[in-house]
Amino acid sequence: MTLDIFAGSYLMKVVLITNTMNINLVKRKRLYHRPVKPKHHIVSKIYPHAYIAGTSLISFLVT
Repeated sequence: MTLDIFAGSYLMKVVLITNTMNINLVKRKRLYHRPVKPKHHIVSKIYPHAYIAGTSLISFLVT
């Protein structure tokens, strides 16, 4: 039981770290690249949220 909880918290930490890294990457792209087309901009806005939802769902299922 305690091992399960530990594994879950570890997974959540990994997920959080990957999420923050991902969001930072998106932000950096938005800042330093030349203005993107509206379609790409929408994708870059939605993608991090979808990624967070997916990873948290997976981690929830795993635990």
